[in-house]
Amino acid sequence: MRRFFNVICCLLLAAMALSSCKGESSYTTTLYNDAAITAFTLGSMKQYKPSTTEVIATITGSNYKMIIDQVGEVDDKGKRSFLISNPDSLPLGTDTKSVLCTVTSLNNGGIFIKNTADDQFTPFNSSNAIDLSVPRIFRVTSTDGSYVRDYTVQVNVKKSAEKSFAWIEKANIPMLNGHKHLRLLALSDMLFAVGVKGETTYLYRSVDGGNTWGELPWTQDVPLDTTAWENVVNKDDTMFMLNDGTLFRSDDGTQWDMVDVHSDYVLKVLFGTSSNELFALNSEEKIMTSFDNGEHWQEEKITADEYSMMPTKSIACTKFALNDSTDYVLMAGNNEFISAVWRKISSYNNPEQSGQWVNLNVGMERGNSLPLLDPLSLVYYDKRVLAFSKVSAAYCSQDQGITWPVNDIYQTPDELQSVAADIAGNLWAVSTNGTVYQGTKF
Repeated sequence: MRRFFNVICCLLLAAMALSSCKGESSYTTTLYNDAAITAFTLGSMKQYKPSTTEVIATITGSNYKMIIDQVGEVDDKGKRSFLISNPDSLPLGTDTKSVLCTVTSLNNGGIFIKNTADDQFTPFNSSNAIDLSVPRIFRVTSTDGSYVRDYTVQVNVKKSAEKSFAWIEKANIPMLNGHKHLRLLALSDMLFAVGVKGETTYLYRSVDGGNTWGELPWTQDVPLDTTAWENVVNKDDTMFMLNDGTLFRSDDGTQWDMVDVHSDYVLKVLFGTSSNELFALNSEEKIMTSFDNGEHWQEEKITADEYSMMPTKSIACTKFALNDSTDYVLMAGNNEFISAVWRKISSYNNPEQSGQWVNLNVGMERGNSLPLLDPLSLVYYDKRVLAFSKVSAAYCSQDQGITWPVNDIYQTPDELQSVAADIAGNLWAVSTNGTVYQGTKF
């Protein structure tokens, strides 16, 4: 304790020196007799594939809130202990042996950390990485030196490999940086992005798994409008894009052909596909369906009351197979102040037996409804539907869109803009700074 006593004496001497200068300055120093740690934040950490030295992700520690127990518990000897820990465990393989962290104290009280090799305390420095792989004792002192409080900091990391997931950073692509809107698509073995910078819409493609990208030319007479990014979908190995009311299709993103559309309505939003259908909203915000790749369209039979719950913003769609001839299609988006989730059961061997679009409002009654998310990406992955946005983790539905609890297994990359799933079962993501990620299970 002699070393710690010396530190306290230094603090008192410094306080006395400041007080002695009162006649020479307009500043006064107030000393306090209480102490507490008021905030504790983890910095970034590397995540390794279990039992290897392969780095698979960088974990943003601030996404895992550290809860501070200011009440404490009293042991059988009458000593009160205080705990700081993260209730949401860090992903499996996270290295916590060298972590930068930020600690805030009440009234700027002194902060010290107990050594792992002995009982001595040393001043805490946020610039020095510390070993948090074992519980550590942090001590905070009041500014007048009369009171100390010890906290045990315990950083929890998942121990089981079951259902583990991580984002692997593939590359940072400058041309994908700085878009106010960006949508990612996976087509065959290629990745595409449609984004808006300023008032200009751009097309991009990667043919090597997201490592390098090139800008694609748009050769049509009508320029791309600023809503084209939210009106592009892929069906099998073909992309469809609605641009200024005109429908185009492409197999590689370089050559786009105009589709000769026969419809009594003007198409306004192209939002999704099933295995044999295209889905759009017309100018009256009614759902339209095409069974022949966009040439002919028919209006879905939905009541006016149901249409009042149609999403009007951040619309996303995904599908998955119920059996060999039937798809389950989910659409979600924002409707003013609430989210709206719709589904359709689509039979592609016998279209006449396909169901109608149905508004799933049961989730709001049961709780765990999908919140308002903007931007929104829906993907079917790992036998569940995941909703990604600029939140710490994905919302997950395992009951076909009815409820959406948060699933912290599927953490979200920083500043996420869009997520897509390819036919091989991989997830891909792109952030606002142009970083491309691949999602992987291990």
